[in-house]
Order: sequence, then structure tokens, then C-alpha cells
Amino acid sequence: LIKDVPHQKSDSTLSSLSLLKNHKLLIIIGVVIIGASIPCVLEPTLPLRLQKGMQASSGVTGLLFAIPTLAYAISAPVIGSLSQRIGHYKAMTIGMVLAAVCFPFIALANSVWLVAITLTFLGIGMGTAITPCLPEFAEISEKSGTDSFGASFSIYNTAYSIGMMIGPTLGGILTNYLGIVRSYCAVAVIILVYMVFFNVCNRLKYKTV
Repeated sequence: LIKDVPHQKSDSTLSSLSLLKNHKLLIIIGVVIIGASIPCVLEPTLPLRLQKGMQASSGVTGLLFAIPTLAYAISAPVIGSLSQRIGHYKAMTIGMVLAAVCFPFIALANSVWLVAITLTFLGIGMGTAITPCLPEFAEISEKSGTDSFGASFSIYNTAYSIGMMIGPTLGGILTNYLGIVRSYCAVAVIILVYMVFFNVCNRLKYKTV
């Protein structure tokens, strides 16, 4: 319905390359990859755990996988408002910590209900980590003088896709060699290590990569 919108041409390839030189953007890309991979780590491993350890049917397993997505969708508006008040970087940190804490509990849970509750908090953690990323991408794009937000959003989508590819691969390999409990604990450690790196870079004003 909007007519005569002024349009400014920009080279999206050059814009994306220039944005990728921004250290601030690079560490947020890591958060997006981790946030996207969180539910995907569970896909090749959790169904077997539910079926063999808890005799859960395929229908119950499918419903359980819907829980983190629903929790993410419902909590996202609240998280967006909260991140505006406490700061996007604090929100991302809280999200990563919450997600990391949930992983061992998913592996150790001995009932479907406990898994469901933990998956709810995992979805909230995933949302808390990812939701503030997109506004930060837009802000970085604006401050860098890039003519189009499409460049930063394309980087965001690429990072999200990479996370969805890494998640099941990492989950399957770790579970194969370590077992489900140790593998989920290893994923939690990876998230926490990156969270520490993220905060160190933030405090050093992104002079460290």
C-alpha cells in the first residue's frame, strides 16, 4: 500500500563483507549459531532416550519437540521488552546460561513430565539468547553506514542455518562416543565457554576476537 518509497541501491555482497569485519557482529553471530543449534542437538538423540528409557510413543515424542518452539514463540515478545530494559547483551548471556543449565537436566530426567518442564525452560533460554540478536544486527548495520538492512539480515539467516546444520551433527557424534548424559553435559560446557568468551569480548569493547 506504500507508494513512491525512496529506494537506495547498494551492493549487498560488498555490504555483507564489510559487516563481517565488525568484531561486535562476529561474536553475536556465534550467539545466533548456538541458539539455532540448541533444539537441533536434541533431534537425533532425545527420541531414542524417550522411547527406550520412558516408553514414550511417537505422538508424545512429537508433542515434546513442539514444547521448546511454543515456549520460544510465546515468550519472545516478553523477552524483547525485557532485553530493551536490561540490555541486549545481558539478555543473550542469561539465555545462554539458562540453555546450558537445561541440557544436563534433560538427560537426567526420569519422566516425560520432567522432560517437558525442562524443554519449556530450554525454549525460553533459546528465545532469550536469540531474540535480542536481530535488533543488534540492525543497529550495527545502521552504525556502520550500510545502506540496506538486507545485508545484516542475510548474515543472520545464514548463521541460523549454520546452527541448524551443526546441532544434529554435534549431538549425534557426541552421543555416539560419550553417551547421552555426557554429551548433553559437553554441549552445556560449550555454551558456557562461549558465554564467557562473549562477555570478555563485550567488556573489552570488542578489541578481542
